[in-house]
Amino acid sequence: MGDFHIKDGYQARREPAYFMDHIPGVVFQPDVYTLAELLAELAGVSTIIDIGCGQAGKLYDLFLRHPDWSFVGVDYGPNLSACQKDRNLRDIAEWVEADLEECIPLECPDAVVICSDVIEHLINPDPLALSLAASQARAIVFSTPERDVQHGYDHMGPSPNLCHIREWNAQEFHDYLTSVGLNPRHVGLTRGSDQGWAMGTQVAVCTPDRRT
Repeated sequence: MGDFHIKDGYQARREPAYFMDHIPGVVFQPDVYTLAELLAELAGVSTIIDIGCGQAGKLYDLFLRHPDWSFVGVDYGPNLSACQKDRNLRDIAEWVEADLEECIPLECPDAVVICSDVIEHLINPDPLALSLAASQARAIVFSTPERDVQHGYDHMGPSPNLCHIREWNAQEFHDYLTSVGLNPRHVGLTRGSDQGWAMGTQVAVCTPDRRT
């Protein structure tokens, strides 16, 4: 296998374009946040940490349903600035600026972590993945495009999305998560946006501290 458990010969992009998380009328990965909410309820925890929160529209929806929960949004650049300045958002969460290419100190045994469509943007995803593996979070929910579903089995990169460095298929992503100690319990498919039911995004639920 090639880098990060992606098939040999795959061509990753060298630098990603910055993704501005604001397309009016479109909600990306809507069901990922619903899944994280369900996992938190089942686990009896009330803290949600959103890594790569973007402009936090889905985190705000969770707040409206659970105003007694605690929320942390982690990002950088214009997306995080928008969260800090928005009068609806600035007081509902702790907003943390972080370079996702570096290790992030996380100790969150009583939290569910969301990492939704983030990992494919990183030149080196290992520091973030290893930080999450060490976090002891009750559960971590990842989403990322499923390369074979979206582009076909013969696709060798780079991704047509200029914001993406690389994309995994389901087996590669399972193998990568396992290799960094994230202990994936489930890898499946979900819709990429609320604009249809095309199931081209994979969702993985991990329990890094190996709880059952």
